[in-house]
Amino acid sequence: DYEVCLTVENQIGCTSEHCETIEVVQSPVPQFTTSESTVCAGNYVTFTSTSNPTPAQISWDFDGDGIEDATGATAAFQFITPGSYTPVMTATYSSNCVGQSVGNQTITVLQGLTPNFTSSSTAACALPAVIDFVNSSSGQNIVGYEWIVNGTSAATSTDLSYTFTDFGT
Repeated sequence: DYEVCLTVENQIGCTSEHCETIEVVQSPVPQFTTSESTVCAGNYVTFTSTSNPTPAQISWDFDGDGIEDATGATAAFQFITPGSYTPVMTATYSSNCVGQSVGNQTITVLQGLTPNFTSSSTAACALPAVIDFVNSSSGQNIVGYEWIVNGTSAATSTDLSYTFTDFGT
């Protein structure tokens, strides 16, 4: 910080002084971290400023529409629509010192998962009852399945052939 002062003197020697502090900082380079870089549609991502020095104000545009979505050093945003997003953090240090973190992070939002299946039958009259279940789930990057029958994990295969040994509804 620099102190700049002006002293004024009149013809009879009276003086008066006015001083102001001038802050000269390095060009701001706003930086932030994210809790996730790839999420499923509908999930939240938390953003945290890691800027140094700490800005006086921070605003966020998470979805690139030019509209401020949040303010503060930490904020969360729910991404609804699949796609690729480049969030922008605007850091204000003083009225003349504003910086943006354009392109520092990319958030990839994947299509939501839709679990679905068909079965060879929805009822049986005799035991043992063998029913086949064919997986018709959809979504990006599916890497696993778990079939649960009556609260118990039955298989992790894509499809399931299950033998019911007791009567029940």
